[in-house]
Amino acid sequence: MLKVGLIQPNFQTGPKHLNSFYLPYTVGLLWSYVKQSPTISENYQLYDMLFRRDNVHEAVEHYRHCDVVLVSFYIWSSKYCFRFCDLLKKANPDIKILAGGPDLDWRDKEFFNKYPYIDFIVVGEGEIACEKILEDITNGTATKRIYQEPRMKDLDIPSPYIAGIFDELMANHTDIEWIPTLETDRGCPYACTFCDWGSATASKMFQIYFERIETELEWFADHKLPFLTMTNSNFGIYKDRDMQIAELITNSKKTTGYPSGISVSYAKNSNRTIVEILKKFDEVKIQTGFVLSLQTGDDDVLEIIKRKNLKINVLSDIVALANEHNIPLLTELIVGLPGETKDTWLAGLEKVLQSGITQLDVFKLALLVNAPMMDAQADEYEYKTFKSYDYFYDTNEQNILSEIDQGIGENIQLVLSNKTMSLTDMRYVLKFTWFLIGMYSGGVSRFIADYLHKNNDVNYIELHTEMF
Repeated sequence: MLKVGLIQPNFQTGPKHLNSFYLPYTVGLLWSYVKQSPTISENYQLYDMLFRRDNVHEAVEHYRHCDVVLVSFYIWSSKYCFRFCDLLKKANPDIKILAGGPDLDWRDKEFFNKYPYIDFIVVGEGEIACEKILEDITNGTATKRIYQEPRMKDLDIPSPYIAGIFDELMANHTDIEWIPTLETDRGCPYACTFCDWGSATASKMFQIYFERIETELEWFADHKLPFLTMTNSNFGIYKDRDMQIAELITNSKKTTGYPSGISVSYAKNSNRTIVEILKKFDEVKIQTGFVLSLQTGDDDVLEIIKRKNLKINVLSDIVALANEHNIPLLTELIVGLPGETKDTWLAGLEKVLQSGITQLDVFKLALLVNAPMMDAQADEYEYKTFKSYDYFYDTNEQNILSEIDQGIGENIQLVLSNKTMSLTDMRYVLKFTWFLIGMYSGGVSRFIADYLHKNNDVNYIELHTEMF
């Protein structure tokens, strides 16, 4: 039997004392799917799963005994994975390395020259492609390097939880508080240029069978897993179905006590359905957050990045509804988007505050490998970038320096300036926005600013500019 290693390393998540790690859902899902093939089940066996960033040399020593490894590349693990694969191939030149995930630049014609230790690339969804690669390896017909299959419309696929894929892993690590992933649908109907999600799925969404979701939630509760992360790009977009899923989750909490917290990305054009879902979660004390991902308040910028947001009057209605039910509300904004200027950014902040939103979360624009913005708009908007490590690391720890020295330090390319926002403007915008968050979101100036705006028509941004 050929031995297969499943590689999906991740950072510890949550407070240190909880020792929490994600169950490696992606590779577990692939293995549960390919095992359905008689050729694979008769010729391959699971060796082990790498779920965390173990010492890379020790990990290589452990997995060098495999015949095949499936490696999942994400932005938070790609440097580690490249280094791991390089060392692994040197330790065992006969091993076959299958690489997939959103952080592989598979369109680069020089990819296999740059990374000769990788044997195969899987583009897009991996189930069918991985099955074909493993069967081709068995039959001696694996002649091509890149495998890409059409998206799966019928998602009647086995659950790695119910199939017992993680049983041995969890039994061997009883000290870990595991975080499971619940997948209820795939795809995203939007094609935002800064994101590699919608563009990768051709704006189509397909649903996981409801019975599987129900069974997995029972499994999570049976294993007493307190926190749940959901893969949805737009939870709530299927109003009736997603409401039913929310009811399954809340009923589980009522009867078993699990889960106590959920991480999920709600529908971009959030509506009353989202508020009703959040109200259900709140009633049974499931911790979650209501995030309105606006990204920018400028219509022209929205057009450039191919994103449609809520109209400001609809936004105000949703804010009022959330406040009525005491549901915490947060909006996300991105600094440095193409077409954004200092003036449009400040005007956008004014719109957000006038809508009634008080809590802001601001990110610098990141250039992702497979996002449309990386190709179509990079030259046009003249991005200047820098490497940032503190999106992944606590910079107070020495671990970041050690991993950088080993060549496994994860970083992300953040935009420093572009054609419409100079470095000077970027610095001002960031400083002012952090000041605004501290003063207004922090509650120092909020009640005064709200009173002056309501009774004296004082502009929020002008007031805080004077303070700044």
